[in-house]
Amino acid sequence: MPKKIIKKHLDTILGFIDISPDFSVKKDGEAFRIDVEGDDLNFLIGYRGESLDALQYILSHAVFKEKEEWIPITLDINGYRQGKLDKLEEMVRGFVDRARFHQKEIKLPVLTPYERRHVHMLIADYIDVESESRGDGRDRRLFVIPGKSDQSDQEDNQE
Repeated sequence: MPKKIIKKHLDTILGFIDISPDFSVKKDGEAFRIDVEGDDLNFLIGYRGESLDALQYILSHAVFKEKEEWIPITLDINGYRQGKLDKLEEMVRGFVDRARFHQKEIKLPVLTPYERRHVHMLIADYIDVESESRGDGRDRRLFVIPGKSDQSDQEDNQE
């Protein structure tokens, strides 16, 4: 049922823009992933994905208004969001290595809430570093914080 509602609202939104790209809606646990494919859709992505985020927001709220329950929706256009997450993962690995080497917390650049959540889940796989978000609104930043190394833990236990 939510799949039909999502398709209906996305068709309506894209109809207002007067385009009809191919898209697929897939259930991913409790969430839905929508992949839109087509030529000349960069204007739907916008500067740093801001139009894509806005489109996802509008679609999510249209579905919520009809269904009266919040359904997590991820919208991707021509693989933009997935490509951005792949680059983000690579960048985070570098920040983790720096935090480990220098034993100092590293402040990441500004990320969207979706990206911060993804980084938190990624860093949760590491046993020797942690992540923490600080700040509010657009000033919210994510920090990679080195934990104690196994060697220092062993030294502490010997005392």
